Amino acid sequence: MSQALVDGVYAKLIADTEAGSVFALTSGRIYNGEPPQDETLPYITFFTVANDPEGAKFGKDNIDSTVQIDAFADKQAGRKVARTIGDTLFADFHRQGLTIAGHGGAQMDCFDRGTVEEDGDANRVITQWRVSATED
Repeated sequence: MSQALVDGVYAKLIADTEAGSVFALTSGRIYNGEPPQDETLPYITFFTVANDPEGAKFGKDNIDSTVQIDAFADKQAGRKVARTIGDTLFADFHRQGLTIAGHGGAQMDCFDRGTVEEDGDANRVITQWRVSATED
């Protein structure tokens, strides 16, 4: 994931700190890649699953990437906490713009909202997003 894409997705995830936001629901525990070892639940991780440099053949650095955003919540708290974070991600970010340095028209589109699954001591929702932007 290019640093501009990481910065853009991270900035979008932490932009709203109001009650009920993704930031508030996770107490700001949002990580690119792996979280710190033994991190307190709930938290979010995100990373690139695939890059399709569609503009490269035209000499541009357009972005067309699949980004996975995972929400983890304490299994003992029940599946509802993880689902609430996943639903909030969708409500707040699906078909929404974001800022990616050096690019315009950046947008996030969710194509898989995921289901709640057990993952060790956590419940996990895996969501898949297409992030696209054109080079300025």
